[in-house]
Amino acid sequence: MVNKENQFLSIFESLAEHAPIIAKSNFRTRSKKLKKVERALMSYRMALKEALYQDFKKTDAEVDLTEIY
Repeated sequence: MVNKENQFLSIFESLAEHAPIIAKSNFRTRSKKLKKVERALMSYRMALKEALYQDFKKTDAEVDLTEIY
C-alpha cells in the first residue's frame, strides 16, 4: 500500500514539473482544462458538501460560496 503522504508528494511533484508547459499553453487549451476541473467539481459536489460538513461543519450554502463557486 502506498503511503498517503508519499502519494500526495508524488502528485505535487508531477504537477510542479508540468507547470511550465501549462504556462506556455494558449488560452483555449487552459480554458478546456479549467472546464474539465469545473465538471469534476460539479460531479462531486454533493460528496464535497458532505465531507466539508463532516470535517468542518460547513453548511451547503457556505460550501457553495467558498469552495465550489
